[in-house]
Amino acid sequence: MRRAIRAVSTSSTCNPPSAVEMARLSPFPVLCTLHHDHEPELSDLYRRTPEVRLVAISRSQARRETAPIAAVVHHGLDPARYQPMEDQGYLLFLGRYDRVKGVAQAIEVAARAKLPLVMAGEPHEREYYDSEVRPLIEKHRVLEVGPVGGNRKAALMARARALLFPIQWEEPFGLVMIEAMLSGVPALGAARGAVPEIVEDGITCTCGASRSSTNTSSSG
Repeated sequence: MRRAIRAVSTSSTCNPPSAVEMARLSPFPVLCTLHHDHEPELSDLYRRTPEVRLVAISRSQARRETAPIAAVVHHGLDPARYQPMEDQGYLLFLGRYDRVKGVAQAIEVAARAKLPLVMAGEPHEREYYDSEVRPLIEKHRVLEVGPVGGNRKAALMARARALLFPIQWEEPFGLVMIEAMLSGVPALGAARGAVPEIVEDGITCTCGASRSSTNTSSSG
């Protein structure tokens, strides 16, 4: 049995203390998938524990991590769970309403495109929402539907004209982008974090620059 085991993998978000303890107790290497952004204290811990082999979820994340990275493995989804539906002409923002997710930028993009925007999520930073997001919602054609999941999320995604992902930070991945692609919906994102790896010019999209100087990419 021991000969058949090559490594032990932690399937959930990597918990440094438990991963380190597992590595100390196990005779096998421990694979730990990173889902968080770079944290110096955790990187120091990983460097002191070479038995923990780190797996990044994007090349962008791997470049920012100072501890050794054993491999880069993008997230995947089951294509059978997604199917295209009739385009109902709205743009979609799906996620937390906070500054780093680019909520205000999404509203501005929809306004410039003269298309209605559906926002699925909830405020994460109340002060930011009240001072910067709410005034834009009241000014433009925006429909808030609250948090969604399951079949409702899938249908909302599949009927969108495009998904907006104008992130304002180096997000390690962005699962909603591949959910959109599997639904036959273009994913439009700022060229930060893992976006250029997922929405790749000449392969999954034809990319261009918006007037806000962030590269806006599409796939479909």
